[in-house]
Amino acid sequence: MGLTQHQNAVDTIKEVVNLLLLKGSIGKPGAGTCPVRGHSNVQGDRTMGIYEKPSPSFLDAIQKTYSFNPPREHGYDVVDCIHAMHKGKVNVFMAMGGNFLSATPIQHIQRKHCENAS
Repeated sequence: MGLTQHQNAVDTIKEVVNLLLLKGSIGKPGAGTCPVRGHSNVQGDRTMGIYEKPSPSFLDAIQKTYSFNPPREHGYDVVDCIHAMHKGKVNVFMAMGGNFLSATPIQHIQRKHCENAS
């Protein structure tokens, strides 16, 4: 899934498929493509109800079920979060598992962060 988020995603995915075709991996049981989905910042969070822009009806259901009023302001997806942090718009960032920085598609921001950290 991470391949789809990069600048050259289409070409990269084509080359991965070409490699699998050259190896004869397509069409054999257990030897084809394996699009592992569910990285914490891509698809997996959506399938368990975590979304940075939940609908009002979803928030209403949370409020009714758990007897508290969840925040109604929309949050940021991965890319928007990085831009917001860079602009100083984020006061708190909490990550649970995974390496947020290395899992992001914005390489130039990663390099700048690493340069500033050293």
